[in-house]
Amino acid sequence: MADNAGRRGGGGVFLSTNNDTSWTATGLANTNVSALAVSPNGAGGTNLFAGTWGGVFLSTNNGTSWSAVNTGLTYLEVHALAVSPNGAGGTNLFAGTYGGGVFLSTNNGTSWTEFNNGLTSTSVCALAVSSTNLFAGTHGGVFLSTNNGTSWTAVKNGLPDTSVPHLAVSGADDWVFALVESNKKSWVWALAVSPNGPGGTNLFAGTYGGGLFLSTNNGTSWTAVNNGLTNTSVRALAVSGTNLFAGTCGGGVFLSTNNGTSWTAVNNGLTDTNVFALAVSGTNLFAGTYGGGVFLSTNNGTSWTEVNNGLTNTNLNALAVSGTNLFAGTCGGGVFLSTNNGTSWTAVNNGLMNTFVRALAVSGTNLFAGTVEGGGVFLSTNNGTSWTATGLTNRDVMALAMSGTNLFAGTWGGGVWRRPIFDIINETTGVR
Repeated sequence: MADNAGRRGGGGVFLSTNNDTSWTATGLANTNVSALAVSPNGAGGTNLFAGTWGGVFLSTNNGTSWSAVNTGLTYLEVHALAVSPNGAGGTNLFAGTYGGGVFLSTNNGTSWTEFNNGLTSTSVCALAVSSTNLFAGTHGGVFLSTNNGTSWTAVKNGLPDTSVPHLAVSGADDWVFALVESNKKSWVWALAVSPNGPGGTNLFAGTYGGGLFLSTNNGTSWTAVNNGLTNTSVRALAVSGTNLFAGTCGGGVFLSTNNGTSWTAVNNGLTDTNVFALAVSGTNLFAGTYGGGVFLSTNNGTSWTEVNNGLTNTNLNALAVSGTNLFAGTCGGGVFLSTNNGTSWTAVNNGLMNTFVRALAVSGTNLFAGTVEGGGVFLSTNNGTSWTATGLTNRDVMALAMSGTNLFAGTWGGGVWRRPIFDIINETTGVR
């Protein structure tokens, strides 16, 4: 696991023994921690390793004390750690370094050996283990080793960019996901899922400057689908039946009726073409613009009408639908509610201590607002009449998503946070 957000400052390693209700600093001397890994220590306990800008540290007592374990580790800026069985009843510990490639220790960090044969990019940002395969995400793409790092092979066919700071393995089929960066075409601003007919799904990704990409195999491969999309800075996506809509920065709204094979601009009446949010409610399509407020189309984008009565802040970042209620999240004006498809709006900000709303999410009768400027996530259980902070504070929340019974919050520089929705509701309402 690697998290380069640590470059913002040094906080060290913290321990929670009560499911993150409270945290305690462990006392690690080098506090710029980029990676953590855990392995059995052979005595019924566990070894905890911390990868820092000053090498690798080991704790055998849950972080109470730490020891540097860097013999042979000639590059000390460690960005990633990974553990895998070594076949002899022990474990292999891999360290990905910035500039020095990958190092292996078979003795819990007592000594290290460089393993870079075939690894043509030695700035390693991420490591992931999948069965007997070891993957390294580098500034030169993804590399695979099938022999515990003895040799490496580049596996980056289809990656739109070669700088890979994060890797993840998912599912019984061992899918490997790579997050790429370095140019703006790799900045994914929007995702949407739609049926593809044969019982599968289409996954669409809207990027900044790279347009739309389509995957029909859960992200294994991607294909650009930009024919007719004259503006490739895609900020929002929405699905309505067989129609796919894309909101762009400066190009307005585009419509595809064939899963992205071709696109047509549908902007008649849309006087602001900076579309940051889209939402569907029945046969109504809403576009939230940055500066022009909210627009409504009742005919799949053929024509648009401005619906801003009572909307005193027209800088829209987010839209959400809950039953017959339409919510708008604004930059500086908080949340607004319309119960009549945008004909009129009312500010609903009681208890919302931060009015820079970047994201909205709905779960049943619960409405969540993700705010920036360090505001975190707020919950309303009464359609915005009142709001309560959820406990995720001092975070710039850029995105919210529901999955099963959990709420996920994507933050700026702080990674992704997860919490059961039931816990949030109980805590904020006082119900136990």
